[in-house]
Amino acid sequence: MAGLPVYPLIALGAAACVLLAFTVWAIRRWRLRYSLRSLMIFVALACSCEGLYIFRGPWKFERTLAGHERIVWCAAFSPDGRRIVTASHDGTARVWDSSIGGELAVLKGHRGSVYSASFSPDGKTIVTASEDATARVWDSADGRELAALKAHTGLLNCASFSPDGKQIVTASYDGTVRIWRHTRPEWWWGIFCMLEFWFSAVFAAALVWSLFADKACFARMDAEAARAKSRRSE
Repeated sequence: MAGLPVYPLIALGAAACVLLAFTVWAIRRWRLRYSLRSLMIFVALACSCEGLYIFRGPWKFERTLAGHERIVWCAAFSPDGRRIVTASHDGTARVWDSSIGGELAVLKGHRGSVYSASFSPDGKTIVTASEDATARVWDSADGRELAALKAHTGLLNCASFSPDGKQIVTASYDGTVRIWRHTRPEWWWGIFCMLEFWFSAVFAAALVWSLFADKACFARMDAEAARAKSRRSE
């Protein structure tokens, strides 16, 4: 030990003390509760060549969402954070209350594993992607299926809404990505449907009236024929 330089060792010890003091200060400053392993990781990352890393964790466990029967591939929050949607290998997606962990809806319709599920920006609908080569759109409130997007030839592993909620993008094992746009009926289509309904109602009423009118007409003719026959017999 006689030949070893003293000053570098003193400097290294001082640097280690400063690093340890800074670590303790950081823990107290952000009120973090680190296990010994977390502290070691913190110190190791702080000493890395990438620079200083400060972690605001670890995360506190709250609850478990139990209900799926197979592997759960995906989980995502709704925009308001009140609900969670999960996608599973059991062929379903499920909607949960994030505050109490209760199951709100089960989205059934896919014929295979569901790999992806996400909310629309307004939280009213959910899009899922499945190995049955379809993406499906659901009502997030009651779990009704609103639409099935069928064009891919391979399983889908991802589907998500655009920021404005008017488009959906899907990614598939067939090597393609497809964009889908939500189209609303034109104003004239609504008027046409309304007119068609009224014409159908009027036609049905006229048909019913004609049937009763024909019966009344035939009854009147039979009565006149009977009176004429009785007059001839007299």
